[in-house]
Amino acid sequence: MNTAGKPVASHSGTSGSKPSDGSPATPPNGQLGLAPENGLGLAHDTLGLSPRGNHGLVRGLGCIADYNTFSDCMPDPNLAKAVAEALHGVGTDPDTTTITSADLATTSLNLNGKHIANLYGIQAFTKLTKLDLGSNDITDVSPLGTGSLSKLRKLWLDQNHITDLMPLGNLYPQGNSGPAARLPALASLDATGQSIVKPDLLADPTQSLTLGPAKATYLYDTYFAVPSTDSNYGGRVPIPPATSPLTNVTWISSIGSIFNPRNWPTGHPSITNTSPAAGAGTMVWAQRKPGTYTFGFSLLGDPGLPANSNGVAMNFSGSFTQKVYKYTITFDPQNGQPVWTEHVGNKGTRPSPDPTRPGYQFMGWWTAPTGGSLWDFNDDLGESRTLYGQWAKIPTVTFHPGNGDPDTSVTLPTVGSTTASVMPATPSKPHQAFAGWFTAPSGGTLWSTGTPVNTDLDLYARWVPIRHTVTIDQNGGHGAPTSLTVNEGQPIGTLTTSKEGHHLTGWTDTATGNPWNTMSDPVLAPMTIKAKWEADQYTVRFANPDSNTTPPADQSVPFGSGPTYQSAPTAPNYPNEEPPAFDGWYTSGNHRWRFGVDTIGHDQVADPHIMVLTAHWTHRVKISYDLGQAAGDLSITAQTIDKDTTLNAPTPGAWSHGTFNGWYTD
Repeated sequence: MNTAGKPVASHSGTSGSKPSDGSPATPPNGQLGLAPENGLGLAHDTLGLSPRGNHGLVRGLGCIADYNTFSDCMPDPNLAKAVAEALHGVGTDPDTTTITSADLATTSLNLNGKHIANLYGIQAFTKLTKLDLGSNDITDVSPLGTGSLSKLRKLWLDQNHITDLMPLGNLYPQGNSGPAARLPALASLDATGQSIVKPDLLADPTQSLTLGPAKATYLYDTYFAVPSTDSNYGGRVPIPPATSPLTNVTWISSIGSIFNPRNWPTGHPSITNTSPAAGAGTMVWAQRKPGTYTFGFSLLGDPGLPANSNGVAMNFSGSFTQKVYKYTITFDPQNGQPVWTEHVGNKGTRPSPDPTRPGYQFMGWWTAPTGGSLWDFNDDLGESRTLYGQWAKIPTVTFHPGNGDPDTSVTLPTVGSTTASVMPATPSKPHQAFAGWFTAPSGGTLWSTGTPVNTDLDLYARWVPIRHTVTIDQNGGHGAPTSLTVNEGQPIGTLTTSKEGHHLTGWTDTATGNPWNTMSDPVLAPMTIKAKWEADQYTVRFANPDSNTTPPADQSVPFGSGPTYQSAPTAPNYPNEEPPAFDGWYTSGNHRWRFGVDTIGHDQVADPHIMVLTAHWTHRVKISYDLGQAAGDLSITAQTIDKDTTLNAPTPGAWSHGTFNGWYTD
């Protein structure tokens, strides 16, 4: 809409004009201009309406300057916001901004196109001379007719949904300053392009529409088809008379005989009534077949009055649409958005586009809020009904990597989508192998990315230890296994192995030759470890227990070798015996040690690390032979023999004086 000449917020008395030359609007070609002599005046008691009285400028409205906020004063949030921003700039919060005395003294407001529906509160701006309320959603203009806007000269109400201008009071050349005048200074009123939609006749077959422009003569113009996208008067296109949709429409007046009941004739493009009307015109429709019927109207004031004359240049025009349907479908989207009703024939049409709801997927229109059945729009309705939008929460998949990284969540494109397109990169964890995503922290099932997802899903990374084979080279020892399987990052642990005459000094990594601690070093790959042995050191101790002399000194000898040769020690002195014969050095196991041949082994030692070699002596005794009386004739040499051995006694030679009878002890 062209806003040239429209008011802007102002605290001055400067006035604008619409149209730009300040003259009243000129009616479209083919319409009747109403001259002052047609008697446009309404006596101030004709309508049975009296002024609402001059409310207090501020306090009488329950709106206190410098105390209340814009929202306190104006219940329509769109009106409060539009006025606040017009006076204080875009972004002004009407809920927190206090309305001031200076605000209420403004002389001009442009509130065009602000989605305003309720004008209550505008009457507090008593200094207004220009007010643009065009292109809003206004149906009721009564707040403008309270009498408080006595200075208002120019008023734009175009492009709204107004059916009745009578609350504005008497609008005629000689009457707008009388007792019934509500806007006594008004010189220009633009109320063109109203867009009015009547309810379905199915619900109320005798409903009516009252057009109340104040005292005026009516022109019911040619049938007009008004596109749904353009309710401006200038956008209408005549319908050929032969196809008029108004054949069965009856027009009547609720207050006089000038609109006597009559059928709208098919063959005439218009009915023109130039006689003065006794009041507003009321149109009543009769029941008709389903369809949509659009009519144009233009109710004009006196087009000849100059803008500053004692009268009003007024153009009240627009279109009204009457819908007659067989059934209604009420659509409840169940997403926080308003419910709406559509009028249809036997079938309905699925609304397009589908409603939306953040985080949810629209599942279609159903016959019940929950449950019910999915409606097939190819089916006959059979009755008026309500259809409900049902929703399914779009699933969120949360991945729990279990490796110290944070959990991540992703919303799938739709209900029933798979996770193939949202799977994260394969996670990693030291010394662990990723085994897949599972449906539970433990147990559960391995998730397949091609599985449809209909509800929220949690997936848990499953980890298994990486295991390595450790080959054990005991290097001559025994007792440990030949190999082990070890979890990566863990030590091998205790290995029990032994080797005769040796002790374990550690293990080495055969690949590097470096020492390896089986209790602490972590295994990171397959490997071989080798035992390191050190020969045990043995003390060889020489013992000569039957002698009082000091035995030979101890010797330190490694396992697998032997002590150096030791000769016979000092022989002991055994009473009544001959000096003993040295028989050698013997182990505790009574093994005669062979120097240079024998080596120390576990069978030669009694103590774990001491081998005692004990000198063995052969006890010897001397055997003397007493020949008695033959001693002078014969002789036998005494014998020295090992003690406790058998004596092989000699036989003496022949004696002439006797026969040898044997040897006898004392």
